[in-house]
Amino acid sequence: MSEGTRSGVREARLQVAMAVLATGLLGLGLSLGEALTDAPAAECSEDLQCAEGEVCVGGRCRLPPMTGPLPCQEGDPCGSCTCGEGSACDAEDRCMPVKVDECTPEVKQLIAEVRRFEQDRCHALGGSDATQCDPKELDSFVLQHDELNELLLALPSTITVHFDQNQPNAEAGLARAAEGHYKAHFDRLGQRLRDAKLVLIFGRSSRDRATTPSRLVANNNLAQNRMQQVAQWVVELGATPQERDGLARKLVRLSLGERQPLTREQLAANPRHQFVAWKKSREDLLVAEVRGAAPDPAGGEQLARALNQSVLVIPVPCEVP
Repeated sequence: MSEGTRSGVREARLQVAMAVLATGLLGLGLSLGEALTDAPAAECSEDLQCAEGEVCVGGRCRLPPMTGPLPCQEGDPCGSCTCGEGSACDAEDRCMPVKVDECTPEVKQLIAEVRRFEQDRCHALGGSDATQCDPKELDSFVLQHDELNELLLALPSTITVHFDQNQPNAEAGLARAAEGHYKAHFDRLGQRLRDAKLVLIFGRSSRDRATTPSRLVANNNLAQNRMQQVAQWVVELGATPQERDGLARKLVRLSLGERQPLTREQLAANPRHQFVAWKKSREDLLVAEVRGAAPDPAGGEQLARALNQSVLVIPVPCEVP
């Protein structure tokens, strides 16, 4: 074989080897790209383990499944949402209510009865402003006022403060990021709460499948912890000790636990109802799930639990006899 022929063979073999190497590298690149693209979402047990804008759904961090423009909540920048019924964009481009809140005679009477029940049937807890009611007395009161939620949620400026499962922890409290988000949202609502004649605070917990006495006691304690946490945020809106004392005297508290759970339909009926949670993405998801299309049965059950891991806050705009 001549030298030229040998050179040609070597060159052909080199070209084949390079083609095989290039094909292998291309396949490796595609495999890596596919792995990166299809990487499973991060595992989680709570929202705070997820990135900003994500929520923990089914043990995975995901973007909230929302469609269409999101309705504004009070104080939201108008460019980020739809400022709907009963609200308008103000001079600072915030979505704010346009009507003065009023109380119907029925609502005034109910609020007076709630306040009288707390004063007469509940007792103070160990040197604090908190009160605890006899469970049987509370059961009887709730049964006699079976339209408690409907009447109070007829007031336009109602608020639910939502908590993650088993939060706040009785010993450790809330995570710093969650605490900061809650306080910032309460600051936005501060003027409304400071101007209120009374502030009703109803602590709730979701109904457990287990109905043992110990579980019922744990749920009641959790509702009490949530109520106390919200009461603290309201009182801290006062700039001076005198203002904080004044806010504390406005509070009327009942720990309802599993009694008269809130429903999606009740909250959806009030377009100005505020959802406060531990993270903006969780608030957005609650707004979308309550005001958007009805969820499927499984989603409806999860939403019902989320709505009742909460504290209902009613800033009362009228004088109550």
